[in-house]
Amino acid sequence: MEKTKEIVIKIINNGYNDDHAVQDLIRYILTDKKTKRRRRCTGGKGVYYLDWKKAAEEFEIIQDVYRKKSKRRIYHMMISFWEEEDELYDVYMFGQRVAKKFFDGHQCVFAVHEDTDNLHIHIAWNAVNYRTGKKWHVSKKDIERMKEEIIESWKDRN
Repeated sequence: MEKTKEIVIKIINNGYNDDHAVQDLIRYILTDKKTKRRRRCTGGKGVYYLDWKKAAEEFEIIQDVYRKKSKRRIYHMMISFWEEEDELYDVYMFGQRVAKKFFDGHQCVFAVHEDTDNLHIHIAWNAVNYRTGKKWHVSKKDIERMKEEIIESWKDRN
C-alpha cells in the first residue's frame, strides 16, 4: 500500500501581539538556529527578506504608517511535507507561489526548514495590508478554504 503523500498546513496562533513578536518570528523563520546564519532557501514579498532585521523593520514601518501596532501584529503558517519529499528546490518554489497567491497586499517572508525529518516551510505575513491599511481578517471557513487551495496547488504543481 502506497503511503499517502499529503501536506499538512497549520496556522500557528501564538498571539503575536507584543512589541517583539514581529522581530522574534521573522528571525526564527529566516535564521538557522544552529549556525545563526540565514537559511539556504528564503523568500518573501514586499520586504528585503535576506536580512531578518531589515524585514522586521519594514513590517513595522507599515504598522506605524497605518497606526496598527496593537493586537495581532503578524501571522504564521507552517506547511509540512512527508518525509520522502526531498526536492528542496520544488518545496522552495512552492513557497514562492504560496506567498504570491495567498497574501495579496501583505508583506511576507518564508523559508524552507531542513532541521527535522521532513522539509517544511514557515511563512509569516504582516497583519496590516500595505495598500489599504486594514488588518488581515478571515473566518475559520476562509482559512479552511485557503488550506484546501494550497493543498490543491501542491498536487497540481506539475
